[in-house]
Amino acid sequence: MRRPPAALPRLHVQRALALGALLTGCPAPPAPPPPPPPIDAPVTNIPRVTDVPVAVAPDRPVVDVARATTRRPGLWHEGYPSTPLLPARVTELRAIARDAVSEQSEAAAFVLGRRAPRGLLETILGELPERNLTAYARGLLGRPPTDAPMALGRFAPLLERAEPSPVIAALVQRHRLPLGTLHGLPLRWLASSELGEQVIGARLAAAPDADSLSPALIAGLHPVALSTLSRSLKDRTPDVRHGFEAQAFALLGERVALHPRAWANSLRTLLETADLEDAAVRLAFQDLLPRLEGVRLDPPAVNAAFRCAWSLTADRWLTGERVMRCAEGTERWRSLAARAERIALETPPRDPVARLQAIQREAGGETRVLQVLARVATHAEGAADPAMLQGLARSTDPGVLSELLEGLVALVDRGARTPPARKQILDRLFTPAGRQRLLRAPFELPEEAAIEARTHALSLLRRVGEPLPVPAGISRAIQSELHPEQVLTPDEGEGPTIPLARLRVRTSAGSFVVLVQGERGIGAAQVVIDAARRGRYRGTAWHRVVPWFVAQGGDPRGDGYGGADHIERTVVNGESFVRGAVGIPLGGIDSGGMQWFVMLADAPHLDARYPVLGQVVEGMNTVDRLMIGDVFEEVTVSEP
Repeated sequence: MRRPPAALPRLHVQRALALGALLTGCPAPPAPPPPPPPIDAPVTNIPRVTDVPVAVAPDRPVVDVARATTRRPGLWHEGYPSTPLLPARVTELRAIARDAVSEQSEAAAFVLGRRAPRGLLETILGELPERNLTAYARGLLGRPPTDAPMALGRFAPLLERAEPSPVIAALVQRHRLPLGTLHGLPLRWLASSELGEQVIGARLAAAPDADSLSPALIAGLHPVALSTLSRSLKDRTPDVRHGFEAQAFALLGERVALHPRAWANSLRTLLETADLEDAAVRLAFQDLLPRLEGVRLDPPAVNAAFRCAWSLTADRWLTGERVMRCAEGTERWRSLAARAERIALETPPRDPVARLQAIQREAGGETRVLQVLARVATHAEGAADPAMLQGLARSTDPGVLSELLEGLVALVDRGARTPPARKQILDRLFTPAGRQRLLRAPFELPEEAAIEARTHALSLLRRVGEPLPVPAGISRAIQSELHPEQVLTPDEGEGPTIPLARLRVRTSAGSFVVLVQGERGIGAAQVVIDAARRGRYRGTAWHRVVPWFVAQGGDPRGDGYGGADHIERTVVNGESFVRGAVGIPLGGIDSGGMQWFVMLADAPHLDARYPVLGQVVEGMNTVDRLMIGDVFEEVTVSEP
């Protein structure tokens, strides 16, 4: 699925489309929809987000963002790969990064932060000029959470400023860096009325030595900040974590009942992060269930997805079979997907093969359910049934094939370490003809529609020691899989980035405006503008919403595997994914299409790994309200 990574557990409610499906809901017929909120007035000359009186108006968590982006030359595309730099290149980049007047020093610092050997990270940090510290931190955020061993050190002054660095706050959260003498900073920024500062405080609260939170402080948070705090506290000590989670369930029970559009996404995050093994937290969750039964959302897809999300959590930790009835009619597939996901969450699963087979019979040809079945069957203990897997392998749907092949890669990796042993695992699951058909199927589909399925097929062939098909495709995602010894990077834009158009986006949650920027006539921006002019977004879904991270939509298929009509070369640059930034999701280099996503919070770990399309300049409050199941009603194009 084309998507920016969110660093979540692989088989968690957020990972699956259906999960996505699972995140928005209610029973009975939906109430008449309220009138959409008006677009906010344009925001100009505001470097950070505006004040948010959440406690006064919880149903309008409106935050407009208009942070200017500037063109930064050279080197940024080298930050795309995860492979370590060669020693000679490290030496060259260190020299550039130390040169405070060099036009490329900031980009060099960024690339070093992302790809320098771990053992050199602290040394490089000590030699950088102050102006490059933020770029270096942006690079570090693209590394695995366990791969940045440094203390806060030279970054600390960037948090003590009147306008603290959101990048350094994100670094503290991702790598759980101690704050030392700054342990009181989280409370200071959480007490702010400005969303940007609340999010900084919420991220700093991940520090193991951060001061404890008060109930009054938690009650005053914006929904996005509350979601961020839920993520931050899940690795804190049990007393800190459980106290927050019990209070948050009680708080959200009241707010979701009164203002579901404003607070339902915060509840989704809490459902995914809360430690429901704790009796007090579980009791607080149980107490809010009667309120959730009465929640009504519109359109019906949003209603069904939210209901299936909380039903899945309730069924896992309490008694009942709520997922059996969490969605009906045209949204019935969400209930089937939730039932499959429930199997994956059991340890160990109870009779997984028979239950998955029953779901498969009910699903028929519904590809969104088949994708979840492929994922669960290859990951859940005891669920890899040969008959089911061979049935899924007969699909010609690129999403089903991609999920199945990706799952098989993980399955053989878990089971064996050598190609012959991995091949034996595959042989136990597929007949020779069935295996050949599965591995050939992605290459019989158009490349632009099946890039991810092809790359997973190539990965599986390599793991079992079988020859790779040539030619396998022209995209660099596929070339990287064919030639892993070569480090391939996206292009870096050569022309000036200029405003190209304004997109006025009307959705079932309200309206907002995007200022599209790029190089005239080429690249991702032109693909999106052309799709909007042709009316291709009308009726497409917001299929993925991660409340503390991103909202993604625009796929004609509605599952994240569509929207690419040709191979479009991926172009990246030094622009950062701040709140309100709009980007193009990828399933590998050159796999972008008409889908796009909007950042709900800063995400520096995405920098130089995804094309930046533009920025939301009006109506960020609407973006905050988007839920899985919402739809694009109209996208119109005008001059910038």
